[in-house]
Amino acid sequence: MKAIMVSLVILKEINENHFDFILMDMYRNQPTLLINALKKTTEFRYYLAILNGEIKSLDVH
Repeated sequence: MKAIMVSLVILKEINENHFDFILMDMYRNQPTLLINALKKTTEFRYYLAILNGEIKSLDVH
């Protein structure tokens, strides 16, 4: 799921007003090969680190 969220941020041509629809569609039809390739990019790792930091900041035990 995090990989899909980062993909939406990286794909600049995607209209932000449609993120919710695109997110659900990508979740249902996850292109594993594309996501695995994307995970190898520096930009992906950068945004994933930001997302993980945000998730950790919300973690209240």
